[in-house]
Amino acid sequence: MAETVEFASNGTTASGYLALPEGGTGPGLLVIQEWWGLSQSLKDVCDRLAAAGFVALAPDLYHGELADPEHQEMDKAAELMTALPPDRAGRDMSGAVDFLLGHDAVTGDGVGVVGFCMGGMLSFLVAANRGDAVKAVVPFYGFPSGAGGAGGGGRARAGPAPAPKSGSFAARAPRPAGARPPPAGAPPPDGKP
Repeated sequence: MAETVEFASNGTTASGYLALPEGGTGPGLLVIQEWWGLSQSLKDVCDRLAAAGFVALAPDLYHGELADPEHQEMDKAAELMTALPPDRAGRDMSGAVDFLLGHDAVTGDGVGVVGFCMGGMLSFLVAANRGDAVKAVVPFYGFPSGAGGAGGGGRARAGPAPAPKSGSFAARAPRPAGARPPPAGAPPPDGKP
């Protein structure tokens, strides 16, 4: 079962997509969006995670704005990401963590976080800011870039992130023009000699 839910954030409310497991209960998992926004493909990821037994919540960090996730509106996606205040995103994600922890379907005393692209970077932010509740974080190809993280508009402040971390990064991404080759004797990207 899945639905759009509202939760307290920033002195008002934010919303997100909540998918529940068939068994009715499971560990809480915060799912952080790519730069496209809360797209159907991200909702599908939540549904798949719920089918695997998680209570999955994807907060809508753009508050209803969405770029075409079929790669037709990359300029709009970049605009939305750049305009996203990291502090507001942090508070929205924190509100989503509190929502999960207070939900009857969530088992355990903490949540996990998984993020994709921009959400991969933001997953580190919520893990650092909510070390009291985030027990594991898995970013998929996201990284902090520039002085303000995702938005570039000022530093997001965060404390230590005690949660275990695991990442997924491309092993065979093309090397950018002008990039140096790996040092002599370094293992190839696939780890096979």
